[in-house]
Amino acid sequence: MSTKTLLEDEIQSTIEEISHLEVGSEKHETATEALAKLLDKYNAMDRLEAEIKEKYDSKEAAVSYTHLRAHETE
Repeated sequence: MSTKTLLEDEIQSTIEEISHLEVGSEKHETATEALAKLLDKYNAMDRLEAEIKEKYDSKEAAVSYTHLRAHETE
């Protein structure tokens, strides 16, 4: 199971927990803060995945361009 999947499960569990707590209670506030931290981590993972994909895609494009240029000199 991936880290992202585990985080998604934890987010879902926390949402479920919050739905059973009294709004405005200390437990509700604590759980809501925990959920916000989990969502921040999830969003950070999404940004990192996007950056990695962008770097991979640009490197792939550069390699393809270099490969094409090599054939021009043949």
